[in-house]
Amino acid sequence: MKNSINTHLSFALQVGSRILDKYRILKILNNTQFGFDYLVESIDDESDKRIYIIKEFFPKDCVIRGAKNKMLLKAALNTEELLNFNFLRKLFHGEAKNLAKISNTVQTNIVQLIEVLENKNNTTYMIILYEEGISLQEYLEKRKKRGQRALSNEEIYQIINPLLDALESIYKLGIHHLGIKPENILIRKNGTPLLIGFHSSTIYFDEYSKNYRNLTTPEYASPEQIAVENISEVDTRSDIYSMGVLLYYLMTDRLPPKAEEREKSRKDDPYVSLLKQELLFEYDSSLLIAVDKALSVSKKYRFKDPNHFKNAILTKKSTGNLSVKKERKFIWYIVGLIVSIIVLFIYFSSQKPSEVLESKSSSMHNKTVKSAKNLDIEAPIQKVVTKQDTSKNSVSKKEQEESPVERIINETNIQIDVKLPLPVGETIIHVNGKEYSDGNMRIQKGESYEISIENPYYQPLNIKRSFDELLAFPMQSFILILGKSKMYLDGLLPDTQIKVYKVEANQRKEFNPEIIYKNGMYEMILPSGIKFYMVFDKVMYKSQKTDIMNLEHGKALTLTYNLEKKDIVTIPKEIFVPVSEKNITLEKNTSSHEVHVETKTGEKKKEVKSENNTRTMPKEVSIPIIDKNIISEKNDSTQRIIDRVIEAEKTDETTKEFNSTSTQENIAKKSISKDKKSVKKNVPKKKKPRKVQKKNEPATSNTSGHVWYCNAKAIGTQKVSAKHADKSVAEQLALKECNRRGSGCKILNCFLLRN
Repeated sequence: MKNSINTHLSFALQVGSRILDKYRILKILNNTQFGFDYLVESIDDESDKRIYIIKEFFPKDCVIRGAKNKMLLKAALNTEELLNFNFLRKLFHGEAKNLAKISNTVQTNIVQLIEVLENKNNTTYMIILYEEGISLQEYLEKRKKRGQRALSNEEIYQIINPLLDALESIYKLGIHHLGIKPENILIRKNGTPLLIGFHSSTIYFDEYSKNYRNLTTPEYASPEQIAVENISEVDTRSDIYSMGVLLYYLMTDRLPPKAEEREKSRKDDPYVSLLKQELLFEYDSSLLIAVDKALSVSKKYRFKDPNHFKNAILTKKSTGNLSVKKERKFIWYIVGLIVSIIVLFIYFSSQKPSEVLESKSSSMHNKTVKSAKNLDIEAPIQKVVTKQDTSKNSVSKKEQEESPVERIINETNIQIDVKLPLPVGETIIHVNGKEYSDGNMRIQKGESYEISIENPYYQPLNIKRSFDELLAFPMQSFILILGKSKMYLDGLLPDTQIKVYKVEANQRKEFNPEIIYKNGMYEMILPSGIKFYMVFDKVMYKSQKTDIMNLEHGKALTLTYNLEKKDIVTIPKEIFVPVSEKNITLEKNTSSHEVHVETKTGEKKKEVKSENNTRTMPKEVSIPIIDKNIISEKNDSTQRIIDRVIEAEKTDETTKEFNSTSTQENIAKKSISKDKKSVKKNVPKKKKPRKVQKKNEPATSNTSGHVWYCNAKAIGTQKVSAKHADKSVAEQLALKECNRRGSGCKILNCFLLRN
């Protein structure tokens, strides 16, 4: 997202908001160094809404917008910035004061002030009556785009004469405009001008700099306005000089040299007289002479007041200039006649005989009509009117009804701006069926426009706008709404958990769209244009993730998915309780010859029973052990169990013990009892009998009710313990478990403890 920058325009009040509690802002007209110009409508009377212009003093680079739309002076302004703020404030107040004086008089060619409001929101407002039109500068630019040449005599008189009358009326009030230029002249629909922009009409003495300060436009300012040494030097003749610059620009489409340049080089004035610029064929000589005089560097050679200037323009042309002009016109007439004869000759020579006859008959018909008119006889006139002729006549009538100024004012350019919440898809704009790729279009008065905006990921927008609605808001902004799309998921079992993740800027975010299960399928409604993927979860099935996808507006997509079942190892039927390896104890009972498996709960279950006092130990003992490396899947209540086989070592002692007959076991019992008696004889009576083990005697000879604990260890591993009634079996079990965890195992020690 772009960072917001506090530009001057960002402090303007928003379109649609209220201002001064009585007006609603329709448009921001201007953003100048003085502040903002708003086009507003009154909201006091809903039945009679009037349009006004409100000028708000909000000087650029000096102030900011505070709470409740108040103007606040920026902190830490330097001396130059404070002087500039004071300068602009005096000019703004001076304009309001002068317009208030003018509003008391009847002058139709000067902007009309309605009200001045001071100390509102810490600033000043001017409410001005709105008149529809465009600035003279914009009017000239539109003429150029249409390929029209410079203004004619009549068009210039239509603009200049009312302006001179307006200047004459304000001079009687002691007011000078001092800012005449195309930007400060409004051309109304009927072609008449309106003088606006009185912000340069004030000149004041600055106590800080000890100089006069004013606002000028160097291209149009008179020499005495450039550096004011005495306020009395600026008078009505200063405006006449600016009016001369304006007329020079209207006739030549360029500006004369600046007054400052002409002031510096009076002996070698760069200004070239209009009479020497071959303009006599286009404009009256009186107009050219009057403009040259108005542009005199010295005030004493200019016209004293606007009335003198106006009379000089309307004075008849001198006979010398007239004769020269007539001679030149006569020459041009002869040249035109010769050219027309040549064209007619080529035209008739290229026509077929039938076309020539038709042309002759038409000429004869015209002659009969003329003769009938001369004789006051009503001759029947028969003329075939084609469709092409009617269209031309209709266009000409329309053009005759509208003046050139009205035709230009009645058409303008607008911009259609489309805002998308997500920058996806291609947006197409149609206005009355015509496509506009850049959104720029020209509208005309009296026409209505149907605007349609389409984007595959958004809901289509179709609206109608009148000329006045588009004129009030030349920047038409539209925000499209994301459309809807559907997705059908087939092949998934009921109660499948579906999670949807939206992907934005390489980040995922879970959201919950509307999901319905019916007719054996999942139906999902999604906003179109987003990127998303799905994850499916189901008990006893593997989780599945889809690819990233998106859907266009109004589209439906059906996808089929098949979930795979999880790989689960079944538990053997003879194993009832899963046990860990550390909790397993193999025990041999010397009396009953039984091997037990000890569980976590301490319960013992018989695995092998002896029959007829004889039994055999299997070569392999199968012990179910939980594999810690296997992680149970989500929603799976069954643990995976594997069988680890521990092989008993085949030693002489174990072979004798587990493969001997019942007779051999009886012999072993007798030897054990004899050893006990011999040990008891060698031990004092008061002391406890000491257990002595003979060298060639089995380890279990004196272990009735005892068990051997053997510890083994490998390099880098922890100590492993195993227990058994037979010492060698305990050692083998400890080594076996140790080798499973590492290498280089060895027995650390063995202990005989009571079981």
